[in-house]
Amino acid sequence: MSNDSLMGIHPDIPNDEYHADAAVGSSGIKRFRVSPLHYWAAYLDPERESSDKKHFRIGRAWHCAVFEPAAFADRYAENHDVHPATKRAVLLAECLQDGDKFAAMRGIPDDIKLTTKEGKALAADIEAAGGTPVQQSDLDFITEWMPKLSGRDILSADSIGDVQRMAGIARGLPISRVVFDRMAEHGAAETSIFTVDLDTGVRLKIRPDYMLRPCPMFPNGLIIDGKTTTDASASGFARQVWNLDYGLQAAFYTGVYQKVFRTAGRPAFLWLAQEKVAPFAAAYYSAGADLVAYWDKRIAETLPAIARCQVSGEWPGYPEIVTELALPIWAEKQVQEGVAA
Repeated sequence: MSNDSLMGIHPDIPNDEYHADAAVGSSGIKRFRVSPLHYWAAYLDPERESSDKKHFRIGRAWHCAVFEPAAFADRYAENHDVHPATKRAVLLAECLQDGDKFAAMRGIPDDIKLTTKEGKALAADIEAAGGTPVQQSDLDFITEWMPKLSGRDILSADSIGDVQRMAGIARGLPISRVVFDRMAEHGAAETSIFTVDLDTGVRLKIRPDYMLRPCPMFPNGLIIDGKTTTDASASGFARQVWNLDYGLQAAFYTGVYQKVFRTAGRPAFLWLAQEKVAPFAAAYYSAGADLVAYWDKRIAETLPAIARCQVSGEWPGYPEIVTELALPIWAEKQVQEGVAA
């Protein structure tokens, strides 16, 4: 559900409702810079598909374990170890999708098989009464696991273990202990914040992984954005920040935060980067002023174009003219090096 008039600070909006809101976020600006059509396909196309893939689920679990550890047990559960192709595992999966299916199940003793004459007669009586016949051992299995898994995101035991180990390392860093423990009274995870760009009229939104409201230690506030990565070293993560446009998020989030909280300056912005495989090394990095300034300029160039598309309802793709491709700078360097060799 989307409420396209939301403004200000909202600590309790579910994640899916935040993403459904038509306000423009940093990811939307990134997609729009590919082309307006790419933005429309990702955020406005009524037939767009969900992008909820396995690695996203693991990432969300890590975010929860690091930034909202008290909520982890309510949101995530370790799956059973029964092969998913077995009958009882299939029935359990169906019951988790449809609770009424579980309520209708009636057990038949295991020594009476459903394929026998007696079993078929018992099954017919159960079905005549509106129930669903299943072997008692299968029903016992489903009855045990339904309350453990219902309403939770289900992950493998290995995934749960890795996420918990990662979170322990990340929250054990000195900066984490200060922010999450000593300054907990000023902190909040997954807070949805909305404002409007006065120059263009475009509604904007951010949802920091974790933030500190303005306080004595951080008078302009603090934002922490968590990133899992294959390389959390300073040089490796710096490449990722540039290649994946993480600086856009740093500039956009700090700009919106300052506007809404009316602070004298922008909040400090930190990335908590952690490697996804053992030893799960983690480190904090700040967003430099030059990186933020670069993306401030790109954002200022993009918002008027978004406003024009919102007014016209037209979201064009790539140019329809023929575009001549010149030799890229990186290719020129390779050519020069080849000639020199």
